[in-house]
Amino acid sequence: MTMLDQMRQHKNWLKWSLGLVILTFVVLYVPQFLRQQAVGAAPDDVLATVNGRCVKVSVAKMSSVAKATC
Repeated sequence: MTMLDQMRQHKNWLKWSLGLVILTFVVLYVPQFLRQQAVGAAPDDVLATVNGRCVKVSVAKMSSVAKATC
Protein backbone atom coordinates (compact mmCIF):
# COMPACT_ATOMS: atom_id res chain seq x y z
CA MET A 1 0.00 0.00 0.00
CA THR A 2 1.44 3.35 -1.01
CA MET A 3 1.32 6.56 0.92
CA LEU A 4 -1.30 8.01 -1.43
CA ASP A 5 -3.54 5.00 -0.84
CA GLN A 6 -3.30 5.55 2.90
CA MET A 7 -4.14 9.23 2.45
CA ARG A 8 -7.17 8.32 0.33
CA GLN A 9 -8.40 5.90 2.99
CA HIS A 10 -8.01 8.50 5.74
CA LYS A 11 -9.28 11.46 3.72
CA ASN A 12 -11.92 12.46 6.26
CA TRP A 13 -9.43 12.29 9.14
CA LEU A 14 -6.89 14.38 7.21
CA LYS A 15 -9.54 16.96 6.37
CA TRP A 16 -10.41 17.47 10.03
CA SER A 17 -6.73 17.60 11.02
CA LEU A 18 -6.02 20.29 8.43
CA GLY A 19 -9.07 22.23 9.58
CA LEU A 20 -7.84 22.08 13.17
CA VAL A 21 -4.42 23.41 12.15
CA ILE A 22 -6.01 26.29 10.20
CA LEU A 23 -8.36 27.13 13.06
CA THR A 24 -5.43 27.17 15.49
CA PHE A 25 -3.51 29.63 13.31
CA VAL A 26 -6.55 31.87 13.01
CA VAL A 27 -7.18 31.87 16.76
CA LEU A 28 -3.56 32.52 17.70
CA TYR A 29 -2.32 34.92 15.02
CA VAL A 30 -5.26 37.01 13.77
CA PRO A 31 -5.82 38.84 17.10
CA GLN A 32 -2.22 40.03 17.01
CA PHE A 33 -2.81 41.73 13.67
CA LEU A 34 -6.06 43.31 14.84
CA ARG A 35 -4.48 45.03 17.82
CA GLN A 36 -3.37 48.52 16.94
CA GLN A 37 -0.49 49.34 19.21
CA ALA A 38 1.34 52.58 18.76
CA VAL A 39 4.93 51.92 17.82
CA GLY A 40 7.50 54.65 17.85
CA ALA A 41 7.21 58.30 18.76
CA ALA A 42 4.35 60.69 18.05
CA PRO A 43 5.11 63.67 15.78
CA ASP A 44 4.77 66.11 18.71
CA ASP A 45 7.15 64.20 21.02
CA VAL A 46 10.38 65.99 21.90
CA LEU A 47 13.32 64.07 20.48
CA ALA A 48 16.08 66.20 22.00
CA THR A 49 16.79 69.60 23.49
CA VAL A 50 19.69 71.54 22.00
CA ASN A 51 20.66 74.92 23.51
CA GLY A 52 17.22 75.25 25.10
CA ARG A 53 15.40 74.49 21.84
CA CYS A 54 13.27 71.40 21.41
CA VAL A 55 13.77 69.15 18.45
CA LYS A 56 10.52 67.37 17.75
CA VAL A 57 10.14 64.11 15.87
CA SER A 58 8.23 65.69 13.00
CA VAL A 59 10.94 68.30 12.50
CA ALA A 60 13.75 65.78 12.79
CA LYS A 61 12.16 63.73 10.02
CA MET A 62 12.31 66.78 7.78
CA SER A 63 16.01 67.23 8.72
CA SER A 64 15.56 70.81 9.82
CA VAL A 65 16.09 72.57 13.16
CA ALA A 66 13.02 73.01 15.39
CA LYS A 67 12.19 76.58 16.29
CA ALA A 68 9.65 75.75 18.99
CA THR A 69 10.70 75.81 22.62
CA CYS A 70 9.78 73.28 25.29
